[in-house]
Amino acid sequence: MLLAVLFANSEGNILVERFNGVPAEERLHWRSFLVKLGSENLKGVKNEELLVACHKSVYIVYTKLGDVSIYVVGKDEYDELSCK
Repeated sequence: MLLAVLFANSEGNILVERFNGVPAEERLHWRSFLVKLGSENLKGVKNEELLVACHKSVYIVYTKLGDVSIYVVGKDEYDELSCK
């Protein structure tokens, strides 16, 4: 299942987000977790270089494209390979 797709700017503000099957009370946790993950790991990364993380049995593939960070969160059949 594809759980979330988020786009954030370089300041960490969410530009666009789409959640699927994520309870409303967990969305804030995911927003802050993903932005923090990106702020720590996307510094110095080349455009479109893919990074992969695993958190709570889900896979996160993320990258930056100019000043925009892109995050894709999936689980089960949507592992890191299918999210790329």
